Amino acid sequence: MENFNVVAKWHEYVLAPEGERETLTQHLAKIEAKNKEISRISKAEDEKLITAARSHIGSYLLAADDVLRYEKIHLRPAISGGVRRAANSFDRGNAPRTLEKEKSNAPKGVKGPYFAEYDVTVPAAGEYQLDFLEEEVGGGTVDVHINGMLEQRGRRPVENREASPDAGGWSVTGVFPLKAGVNTIRLEHKSRFPYFEELMVTALPAGLNAPRSQVQVSRQYGVNPSFLSAWVEEMRRSKGAPNSVLYAIFAYSEKGSLAGDALAGWTSPAAARFQNFQPKTRDELAAHYQELFAEAGQAWQKELKERAGAPKAERNAVQQEAGLSDKQMESFRELSYAKAGPFAAPGDARTYYPQAVQDQIAAIEKETKALEAATPDLPRAMGVEESAKIADLPIHLRGSHWTLGDTVPRRFPRVIAGEAQAPLPANQSGRLQLAEWLTRPDHPLTGRVMANRIWRWHFGRGIVPSTDNFGRLGEAPTNQVLLDWLALRFVEQGWSVKQLHRTIMLSSTYQMSSNYDAHAAEVDPENTLLWRANRQRLEAEEIRDAVTAVTGVIDFAEGGTLLSQKDRQYVSNTSRRGGADYDVPRRSVYLPMVRSSMYEMFQAFDLPDPSTPNGDRNSTVVAPQALFLMNATLVLKSTKAMATKLLAESVDDATRVREIYERALARPPASSDVDRALTFIAQIEKAMEDRETDPAARHLFAWQSFCKALLSTNEFIYVN
Repeated sequence: MENFNVVAKWHEYVLAPEGERETLTQHLAKIEAKNKEISRISKAEDEKLITAARSHIGSYLLAADDVLRYEKIHLRPAISGGVRRAANSFDRGNAPRTLEKEKSNAPKGVKGPYFAEYDVTVPAAGEYQLDFLEEEVGGGTVDVHINGMLEQRGRRPVENREASPDAGGWSVTGVFPLKAGVNTIRLEHKSRFPYFEELMVTALPAGLNAPRSQVQVSRQYGVNPSFLSAWVEEMRRSKGAPNSVLYAIFAYSEKGSLAGDALAGWTSPAAARFQNFQPKTRDELAAHYQELFAEAGQAWQKELKERAGAPKAERNAVQQEAGLSDKQMESFRELSYAKAGPFAAPGDARTYYPQAVQDQIAAIEKETKALEAATPDLPRAMGVEESAKIADLPIHLRGSHWTLGDTVPRRFPRVIAGEAQAPLPANQSGRLQLAEWLTRPDHPLTGRVMANRIWRWHFGRGIVPSTDNFGRLGEAPTNQVLLDWLALRFVEQGWSVKQLHRTIMLSSTYQMSSNYDAHAAEVDPENTLLWRANRQRLEAEEIRDAVTAVTGVIDFAEGGTLLSQKDRQYVSNTSRRGGADYDVPRRSVYLPMVRSSMYEMFQAFDLPDPSTPNGDRNSTVVAPQALFLMNATLVLKSTKAMATKLLAESVDDATRVREIYERALARPPASSDVDRALTFIAQIEKAMEDRETDPAARHLFAWQSFCKALLSTNEFIYVN
């Protein structure tokens, strides 16, 4: 939100005395100053890298064209005939000797990068193919160094989804130059060491056109490897696009000439600069591109100097920042200066800074981390604060903040507040006035919506069944008078939710039985008028807490968090739910909600999508619910603890059964229930004789099974 002109912004309020708040403010200012210093240095160095790269744009075009051409060459694994080395036979390195699939393979106490070096002897200098057996690829592959020279970067890991851990069999990694005699092959990864079983080095047959890696191509043309990667992606996207300024490069690569109809169909304004231009070589074509991009760059720098000091125009999807008036030159400038284009500063730009600059940034970062570690940890609360600039906003057409319509004055919805609204103060956002308007005693919606939601929590259905929709498309109230009375009483009692709970729960309607009445069912089959209590299933959090409560393992500790991450740290993890342990017996209110990876129990028992508001939860009956109550780790741990405590008591088995019934179902068992329970326990114990030799373990398992069976019943998870 803070990237746009808004009237209010999110803010964290520090809940501490003024002196502590002032100390924290000064401390954070020091950290911000350090970060700004790093940003200033990095920005200046990035600009140097980008300026140098733009002066060699012709080389980048040739290099990227070569990379795309090499990608079409597919080598097959050699399988045999080469020098083979087992993964654990490396001569030097800090990688573990034993590699495991789908593991980080990062030794404890050892900082990355993790590497292994293999000394390989070959009879003659030349090009050699490197193959891996059962190479793991899902988490990213290794960088390859030959005799101290980086020859190929590893592939990136597959992000945001579970990946296949390996490719299977032998796979080709690349082709690298080796010298006669001993060569050192170094495999390296920054944060882990991928699994593989063997590597093999095989000489390429004479005359074979070998592909080159991007690192090798960048070295051949003397260009920056990271910028080259961006150019490869740009050319891959642009291929076949008639409006691309790079159309001529693809035409020449395909036909070897720009003669005839090679450029037919090129719709970019840049095409005018290639009329009657017949390059004899690719280098000549690249040089022509270099001249045109340079001309566009000079024109743009001149334009920027002329615009200096002029007010910056507003931008949206319709009106972007104005470029060059010469459309032909603008097509070149737009590509070269695009913020997300091929000359955007790469993520690893710092590795190309001068060593003195890298050391300077590292020193500032060390100071910054020390300051961050010493930051006072004071409690905070999220809220909003007025923006420094108060302004009316334009309409966001179709909801897009880039497509803006007319500017409209700030006020409340006319359909509710009417036309006669007092204008909002010019120096205030209107949030205070909005809160005051929403809580006016005569507001037609606030009290009714809240009363309806509280009613729905108790009865499973709102007086207005469409809890989230009080409009024309929603359902009409089943008892308008009752809703109005509850809303008025809610307001009269100071908007007290507790008082409204008390009013509802002390009513005869709430205290009704759920027993069936045939006559009433015939008159009101849907129980709209509440002639009996609706049978309701406990919600997901309630079921979880009930399991831990009746088994006696519930942890009533207050406060704290189950997440180990710090504030604003990225916690999404699709396989580990942010690293939180959901099987601890803390109350469900303390479980974190990682929206990209929801807790399986909450998913099974209809917890709504936490990214969208929902005032009316579903209540389904599906197989995963029963499977969870039979097999979930939390249930197994809880019921085992319950059975262990019961067996430790000096009472008979019938008394134990009665105690379980009273805990779980809040009623004593009938004599038939006790007989069935003891029979069930005996059958389970007998069935376990072939699988468990310890009688005590069989006895405990049988009682745990009974506890688990009772917690899986409808009587446990439904409220009558």
